[in-house]
Amino acid sequence: MSTPATMLLESVWLRKKFPTEMLYAVGLMCIGVGLATVTDLQLTFAGGLVATIAAFGAAQSYIFIGKTQRDLKASSNQLLVAYTPYCAGLLLLLSPLDTFLPAKEGEAPNAMVWARTELETWKVALIIFSGCIGLLVSLSTFLLIKATSALTYNIVGHAKTICILLSGVLMFGDEVSEKKLLGILVALGGMVWYGQIKLRLRKEGESSKPKKSSSLKSLDPGSPTSDPELAGDNLKSR
Repeated sequence: MSTPATMLLESVWLRKKFPTEMLYAVGLMCIGVGLATVTDLQLTFAGGLVATIAAFGAAQSYIFIGKTQRDLKASSNQLLVAYTPYCAGLLLLLSPLDTFLPAKEGEAPNAMVWARTELETWKVALIIFSGCIGLLVSLSTFLLIKATSALTYNIVGHAKTICILLSGVLMFGDEVSEKKLLGILVALGGMVWYGQIKLRLRKEGESSKPKKSSSLKSLDPGSPTSDPELAGDNLKSR
């Protein structure tokens, strides 16, 4: 749901216009991902509401990351340093809520009890290592969104999901049904189609720029006209 939410928010918030061909490609990819990943669909009103809020929340965060970097001409490292204290404070505020969550049978009732009874040196090292990996994931997210767009970042996320499914089949012998295989092929087809559209729009956007070597604005990495993704996305379908 995050991919359609991203396109909707970009259309409303940033006034971006997506070519009809791109809408078809993204729709085809979403259908393929759904066929490959959804096995048992049970939808309730509460679950659908939470999923919708989560999808639009993730979409607006991706768009805000790219917009902030362009507007402030900030690097990915600068944005990471700026947002980390807010995330740390938010986690400190929300962490006590863990004590109110129900625990499964045989598990520690909350993180504090688990830390007192089961925490060991190697587990601390693993937690620290996981945090470092998460930091690198955030940095790579900022770098990718700045270099491309929030929509392309979503497409890459779906490509990661398909790679995980394929690696499970090829490396670990996971069973693959005809429905999942069809979904993988359809999703890959949509991704390739989307990539071809982006490359074509990038070339068209670059060829439409005025060739003025003395123009400092065209060399400004933070200006919208220098962003090939924005230039391509704003081209109208023909």
